[in-house]
Amino acid sequence: MKTNKYIHDFFSANQGKEFVGFNQDDNFKELRYKLGYYHFLDAYMRQQNAVLRLIQRVLIPSQRILNVRRYKNLDYFHKGCNWWSITEEFAKEIVSHKDEIEKLYKYTLCSDEIFVHTILWHSRFKDAIYNPNDEYLGCMRAIDWKRGDPYVWKSEDYDTLINSPFLFARKFSEDDMEIIDKIESYLKSAALSD
Repeated sequence: MKTNKYIHDFFSANQGKEFVGFNQDDNFKELRYKLGYYHFLDAYMRQQNAVLRLIQRVLIPSQRILNVRRYKNLDYFHKGCNWWSITEEFAKEIVSHKDEIEKLYKYTLCSDEIFVHTILWHSRFKDAIYNPNDEYLGCMRAIDWKRGDPYVWKSEDYDTLINSPFLFARKFSEDDMEIIDKIESYLKSAALSD
């Protein structure tokens, strides 16, 4: 939503900050579903295979009945938006946890919304979180889950987006190219005056 110069200046002014948004809602039920059960077939679910979908529909309720508790302490885990901007140092920290990540998050659901947040929260980089109290200011992305899954920005949202503090936004669709064209035109004009 901002020019390249603005984005570069913003990150320079906030050098060393980790732009990871933390969800502040009570996530116990969601974490229990995503981490508490084994999602063996999740990697194959996009194949639209009816047999796999049927098996998956039986697996989770079966685990509930059998009282499967993959992780007893869900308070350890943190979640939020899977779009973030991090420092090179924190990226190296994440990579250093490769084996732990593979072990903890194998057969989980949407672990990309959890593992970065959890590592960050329990690391020396925690104090560098840009905004731990607002998920979307924390990652500097305009994302609206209240009106959609997520909401698809439309041409009537132009003023809201341009006047927002966010650097980036999602989600857009080719069904409404007008909003994309308006933003592109605005950014080209703003870049000329930078």
